[in-house]
Amino acid sequence: MPLGVTPLSLLKLPTGRVVRRLRSMFRRECFDLDNLPGVNRFLLAADSPPLSLDPKSADADVLAASRFVLARLVKTSRKRSPQALSQGVDGQFARMLLASDTGLSQVGKSKVRAAFEYAHRVRAERCYEIRDDLRTRFPLALTPAQRGEFLDWFAASGRSDEPDVDPISLLWCLFEHDEEPSRGLEQSYLMQPAWQERFPHALTRFGWRDFKKWVAAEHHFRDRWWKHAEYLPRYGSWDELALLLHARPDLARTFPNRAALDGDIATVVNWLRLQRLPGLDSAWERLLGVEIRDGLPARIGVNVLGFFRYPSGLQQAATVLVRGLEEVGVRTEIRDIPTRNARDRRKRTGFTGLERFPISILNAGLDTSCFEAYRDAGLHRRPDAYRIAVWWWELSRLPADWLDRGRDVYEIWAPTRFIEESLQSLNCPIHLMPPSVELPIFEAKPKSAFGLAADKFTFLFAFDMNSRMARKNPLGLIRAFRLAFEAGQPVELAIKVSQQESHWPEQWRELRRAAAEAGVKLIERGMPHGELLALMNAADAYVSMHRSEGFGLTMAEAMLMGKPTVATAYSGNVDFMTPDNSYLIDYSLVPITAAEVKAPPGAVWAEPSVEHAAQILRAIVDDPDKARAKGLLAQAELRVKLSHRAAGERMAARLRAILGGRR
Repeated sequence: MPLGVTPLSLLKLPTGRVVRRLRSMFRRECFDLDNLPGVNRFLLAADSPPLSLDPKSADADVLAASRFVLARLVKTSRKRSPQALSQGVDGQFARMLLASDTGLSQVGKSKVRAAFEYAHRVRAERCYEIRDDLRTRFPLALTPAQRGEFLDWFAASGRSDEPDVDPISLLWCLFEHDEEPSRGLEQSYLMQPAWQERFPHALTRFGWRDFKKWVAAEHHFRDRWWKHAEYLPRYGSWDELALLLHARPDLARTFPNRAALDGDIATVVNWLRLQRLPGLDSAWERLLGVEIRDGLPARIGVNVLGFFRYPSGLQQAATVLVRGLEEVGVRTEIRDIPTRNARDRRKRTGFTGLERFPISILNAGLDTSCFEAYRDAGLHRRPDAYRIAVWWWELSRLPADWLDRGRDVYEIWAPTRFIEESLQSLNCPIHLMPPSVELPIFEAKPKSAFGLAADKFTFLFAFDMNSRMARKNPLGLIRAFRLAFEAGQPVELAIKVSQQESHWPEQWRELRRAAAEAGVKLIERGMPHGELLALMNAADAYVSMHRSEGFGLTMAEAMLMGKPTVATAYSGNVDFMTPDNSYLIDYSLVPITAAEVKAPPGAVWAEPSVEHAAQILRAIVDDPDKARAKGLLAQAELRVKLSHRAAGERMAARLRAILGGRR
């Protein structure tokens, strides 16, 4: 029997509050999270152990502790703990569970703490975020209206379709959405491009009520939760008004825009009062006046799409792009592009911006087309937006099936001269727009924290196996290190690589074998950015024998730390690496033959000289004072050249030109 039971149309009962409650309980789309037997029926159908009120069950593992937490939550009044899960381990509900009289052992308490820190919601939402087929089939899966149907699907086929999603994480996710003022409706809107197109002002006082009515009529429900669902205010008065004008062209035609830009508060307020718009109050009008007086209508605003929650160079590129814009006063609306690969555990809150400004910037690898970015992000594409692509690419030529990438954007910002030259075949205007790199605050750690020898000179290289080992060329670096130093010398090479063995088994075996034969230390784990910076800071020098790089982020970061930095004298890194501030390795151009690299026929890249690299490594160890002086020169140069403000001013100048019509 499915989790939802008798359809409402089959119930022939008299009206009344009790009967309406019974009908609600039996409707498929109103799956009751507070019904412990019903929740357990779902878990059993999904081949998962049921929730348990036994505190001893929490001792087993994090998922067992999570089942105990949810069981206690079901038995607790929601009014007493309205944000039981959302508040996390420091919230009232978690503190109550961890109190001494709950029967939990010390092991159980540690597992309960881990359950709150497990990021259930992020893990469970991943498949829903990246699969537009699920968002289309179950548009209200995060709300009481359709979560029963969504759970039915998951129990029947979701476990096989999405093996990385545990049923208990899915339940935890739905409980968290149930704690939101909108009961998940706001988040649903932010993932539905068609809804965003129809109601661009839905998340404002001007559009929420009409949006709710339309959703209820479109999906044939009218339940008690829906009547009380409220959005969480996210915009100030001016932005709410701007969204209203976007949704209502009839109002936009008469709006005194010039007065708003000139700071004429009285004219704008008088216009508003003549329109007799619902929901206005004196506090809202006062805030609008402050924002107009402070010049908010005249400030440039851009929408930025990027991989903000995917730990990678692309994440850092998107983050610093926003930082640079904000440094010079440009407003940003941020939208994350979900990815199935490993990512940080932040919720999507803060990364769900709409395309509400007239200019949009896509920051991604060239393998992500504009169409794919919007589709995966669940974002409506405004037909009137001026779109810019900041595309990252690491080879000198493009695959033939990517040559149409430029048709969906008005212009491209190339981070380096190498990328600028590579993208010429897209037949789209290109502007050189160097990014910024500034080091965030991080906790310094000694070499011993990473298993490195305190009495040895340490060379470091860090790369992601997903970026293709052949391109990053750690094997060439290992050969150069073996040639430069004999066994027993006080020198070591450490290579930090993210664990991706299941995706690249042959490359992993080859890398491990070469490292073992050369006595090279492999650090095989993912690291938060701050920990990676601490590792780079602990090393004495940084070296990259890459065959091609779009930019060379780790090299720039090492130079900003004042580390002597060695790299192939080819591709994007030579925009900021010179013979004066770093050590550049000679190379020759060779055809790209690596099977795992998507390269067009005839494409070439660098083959760095192992012999020259070995000479450089020996020179650094033999004359550390000279190497240190180069590192300090690089640090001083890059702090100016790659600052957030410098990058922000470059971007703002181009944005002003676009808005001024000089394209």
